[in-house]
Amino acid sequence: MDVVNHHSKIPDKTCCLDLSDFNHAPLPIAFPPPKKGVYIIRVMKKGDAVDAIFKNVNALLVNFPWPYVREYIEDRMNRLKNIGDCPVIYIGGAGVKAGSKNTLQDRVQELANRHTISIPLWILVYFHWTLEYYWKVVDNPSDEENDLKKRYTAAHPRKRPALVVN
Repeated sequence: MDVVNHHSKIPDKTCCLDLSDFNHAPLPIAFPPPKKGVYIIRVMKKGDAVDAIFKNVNALLVNFPWPYVREYIEDRMNRLKNIGDCPVIYIGGAGVKAGSKNTLQDRVQELANRHTISIPLWILVYFHWTLEYYWKVVDNPSDEENDLKKRYTAAHPRKRPALVVN
């Protein structure tokens, strides 16, 4: 399957960050390079309403026989309540810590199976949301990630992207 990586400026005026120098592809098929860098998850199209998503997922969880799993899913799913008008829902870095061998490619794989925001992403995709993975290879992902988060907060005072907890 061919993955197209775009370099064009995003036409959506609700985006608070200029992502014109980022590569991007639909999240489910993104294949970034095995290099350190920063990444952003952006909503390209909303699907089912968050209230409807909660109703449907909670109907499945109500009788789930493993309380710890149910609580974990509910905790992660609650982050969806933070989604507003801004399409940027997550900002992160790969290879942020000194000596880290984590890469942008590793991070996409983690988002598919064990990242702290995997469950909210799976739920959104299941309920027809179109998500895009934006990435940029940088030498110092920690500084770049912090800069992106500062710019986000400047555009949205006292807020972080919807799926960012700390």
